[in-house]
Amino acid sequence: MDRTVGFGPADRGSIPRRLVKFVGSDSMVESRNGEPTNDLQPTTNDLSNLSKHQIENLIRRLSKIKKKKYLRNNDRKYGNLNKGFTEAELKQFFKCCRNLRANLSFQLMANLGLRVGEVVRIKIEDLDFFKNKIKINTEKAGTVDFMHLHMGVRKLLHDWVQKFQEDIIKHNGFLLFPDSKSQSDNNHISPNWLRKEFRDVCFLAGLNENYGVSEESYESHRERKLYRLTTHSLRHYFITKVYKNSKNPLFTQRLGRHRDFKSTQTYININQEEIDNVIKKTFEEENIIVNESEVEEFITFFKMWKMMKGKD
Repeated sequence: MDRTVGFGPADRGSIPRRLVKFVGSDSMVESRNGEPTNDLQPTTNDLSNLSKHQIENLIRRLSKIKKKKYLRNNDRKYGNLNKGFTEAELKQFFKCCRNLRANLSFQLMANLGLRVGEVVRIKIEDLDFFKNKIKINTEKAGTVDFMHLHMGVRKLLHDWVQKFQEDIIKHNGFLLFPDSKSQSDNNHISPNWLRKEFRDVCFLAGLNENYGVSEESYESHRERKLYRLTTHSLRHYFITKVYKNSKNPLFTQRLGRHRDFKSTQTYININQEEIDNVIKKTFEEENIIVNESEVEEFITFFKMWKMMKGKD
């Protein structure tokens, strides 16, 4: 078999030249329809003849290509921008959310930390009102989790099921069944409809602020506004609230249903006032006596100095 050196300086193993051509440097060689050309497609025989080390090199290379071409850049570009709801914002949001299905969906997301794709697929069989548990098919990890239904959520779900039990049964057990074709063609409301409803509610609540536009890597994709609050902000709110009340990273990670705490950290929002209070509590001594008149005199002087600097 024709062989050549690995993908880069770090890859000292050898792999078939045919696969090197197929993988390329940073992207695959493509035909006019966007697919790899036939003469470069690897065969099953090519792959089965590779050693373990060669397969590992190939996987690493393909992972880099996939990340560069298709995955979002998760690096934080806007520092400590709080993408979660504050208590006041959440209160205003629900005050303006009048659609019953959307309201229940957003309440579950804020109080259980559900993702939009998880909440729309909740079924009646996922609820256990005897043990006060809800089964969640975790979207990202692909695992099944169980969470406690605290009093507020339990009452919301109990009232909903009691009121719409016939409609729920009719729609194959989905709690959030569609009321019209505009909400979904399936037995449950669609995530896209819920996202649109979220944006409409934010507009009504005066919470539609944006912090920039997207950087699209494809010509066919138009730039879009990046809003501070999205449906995922309800999950940010949940995880932040759990952490601030428990002060326990492990509990927060488990309730956020993350595989590691590093993922959980990106959801915990701490505002500047809380950071300032930590400094005050840590370093300010209670027995220090402050002369208020001297402070006031200094402030007056400082204001005058700032005014003079502004004229320069």
